Amino acid sequence: NLTIAINTMVASIGVLLTSQIVSLIFGPPRVILERQEVTGFVWLLGVMSLSLFLVNSVGAAVFSSIKEERPFVSIWTKNCVDALVMYLGGAIMAGLILKALEQVNMYLFAAVVGFFGVMYLTFRHFVNDVQKTTEYAKQSERARAEQAEKHVRELEHYVDELERSSAALQESHENFRHAAFHDALTGLPNRNFFIDKLKDLLHQSRENSEINFAVLLLDLNRFKTINDSLGHSIGDRLIKNVAKRLDHMVRDEDLVGRFSGDKFGIILTDLLVKDEATAFAERLEKRIAEPYTLDGRQVFTNVKIGIAFGNSKYSEAEDILRDADIAMYYAKDHNENHVIFDQKMHVRAVTRLQLETDLRFAIERNEFELYYQPII
Repeated sequence: NLTIAINTMVASIGVLLTSQIVSLIFGPPRVILERQEVTGFVWLLGVMSLSLFLVNSVGAAVFSSIKEERPFVSIWTKNCVDALVMYLGGAIMAGLILKALEQVNMYLFAAVVGFFGVMYLTFRHFVNDVQKTTEYAKQSERARAEQAEKHVRELEHYVDELERSSAALQESHENFRHAAFHDALTGLPNRNFFIDKLKDLLHQSRENSEINFAVLLLDLNRFKTINDSLGHSIGDRLIKNVAKRLDHMVRDEDLVGRFSGDKFGIILTDLLVKDEATAFAERLEKRIAEPYTLDGRQVFTNVKIGIAFGNSKYSEAEDILRDADIAMYYAKDHNENHVIFDQKMHVRAVTRLQLETDLRFAIERNEFELYYQPII
């Protein structure tokens, strides 16, 4: 409806402008027709056809350019030849009809009919071209839309796959990290995690001398006997139960870890006095010594605890673990439940190690001599 209205308006404007142009150039058309001058008549028809062609073709091209969002020049140049033939043919036809009306001539009538046929074929060709162009534009637009929709679906599928891969990779990374820093049997932090925590605490203690913490190393007594007599599955269950009791006894800011076998470690932080660590060790001894029911059998064990207090003098986390380990073995050797490390223990341990080394080399070098002490 809008296209028909626009074409009607453009045609009306074309006729109005053409009449004004003809009147301006030739004067009243009736005068030229009355004179029966062929040259003037031909010029009149040419000016009329060109005027109508320019006004109508420009108007139609402007409307199509706005509607189809295409360049004005390309639309006008594509259709101008067919339109020019139409308007020139229309002018010739109008002249022939006019002359035919003045004098009926069969040849002239045949020429008019033939001209009408040519004009009809030209118009049909023009209409077909317009329809083909429109259909091609629609098909191209549908193809672009389908291609764009296909690309969107492919992109969405790719994004979904990427998100799933990223989630799986993140989960795998978390699993690997958890396995690297946690004990598989109990789920407690392992030695690596424990050492990283100690490194952070030692760094904080060097910056702030008021930070006090203690490291406790625990070793279960009679664990090998339980393993050998009741089996490794019972031994594993005992380890799990001990781990649960230890985890329930510490605060959220403290840390419990399992190193290997029957050895556990605990870090107590924010200590006000050193007696807090010894009091905790006493409570721990009593709790661990309580019986464990495994497969309807009551199993007993207890622990020996070595305690080392952290301070800024320690340069490495392994050093404080070493001292807590020395105190733990001192407790085992002297049958004490818990022992606090002092420097003399380290000296004795180093001296004993050196003595064992010297004795080994002395045997290899035959440096021993046998002396008999007479009995008097």
